[in-house]
Amino acid sequence: MKGGISRLGVLPFFYECWQEEFLMFDIIEKVQECLKVDDPKSALSIVMKVPDELLRRELFHSLRGDIFCHQLRFNEACAEYEKAIALAGNWPPPYNGLGNALVELGEYSKALAAFDIAVKLAPEQGEFAFNRGQLRLLLGEWSGAKADYEARLLSPTFEAHPDIARRPPWLGQAVLGQRILLYWEQGQGDTVQFVRYARLLEDQGASLIIEAQDTLLRLLRHNFPKAQVIRGDDNLPDFDLRAALPSLPWIYGESPETPYAQCPYLVAPAGLRSAPAAKVAGRRIGLVWAGNPNHINDKQRSIPQETLLEL
Repeated sequence: MKGGISRLGVLPFFYECWQEEFLMFDIIEKVQECLKVDDPKSALSIVMKVPDELLRRELFHSLRGDIFCHQLRFNEACAEYEKAIALAGNWPPPYNGLGNALVELGEYSKALAAFDIAVKLAPEQGEFAFNRGQLRLLLGEWSGAKADYEARLLSPTFEAHPDIARRPPWLGQAVLGQRILLYWEQGQGDTVQFVRYARLLEDQGASLIIEAQDTLLRLLRHNFPKAQVIRGDDNLPDFDLRAALPSLPWIYGESPETPYAQCPYLVAPAGLRSAPAAKVAGRRIGLVWAGNPNHINDKQRSIPQETLLEL
């Protein structure tokens, strides 16, 4: 499964811990499906209609917290997560949810403390550590962020497809004469941002296969003519090593003091360049103003076009 981090804290944990409780699965999955289509009212209705004796109260409050987060009602979400914690203090998901809500409120120290508890209670849950890692990056704590960010690879959300996972990961060893598969994992913006490291691998003598989203194939083929650029559902050619694109900065040891940026590292094909833009005098600035509209947290990530036009 590929995509951004799930804001729901309970689903992956329940799949491992309460595998026999099919009613719980049904409720959680229905709530998640409603939130994926931006229907929090239906999600809340599902939770409220379940008889008390059939729904664990800590799950009830944790799901309400997830729904309130989706509605950007973060203070109310925090209250629900805290109720869940009061009922089941050793249950990790509400700590993860509380951390997510506190991040949105700018309460970073409290959020970090909540994530710390979630990770301590469930170190095998890669998504909890990943959320903490994203906060550490936001705070500039790069040394602690690396292990947390890479822990996402333990999560079903980010695990490599079996056809990719059959080959060993590239961890920074010599690559001369090796065929390396670089595969997309999250959004298009992540692919555009981290594919800059492909140039370093080519310079080290690697033969590259770059798996990317359909919308980026033309751009990447133009910029990496030596590489074999494929889409995600193509049959994979043979390769020796693999690396997820978002892992490349960590493999190369990038830090705020030693950034790698060979600018520009991507240029648009000549036929797609905007003639009017080329005539604008002075400095030109590119803005990334919107992401995947289907992302569960898109309301917090994208700027409405009408707002941007006011600039």
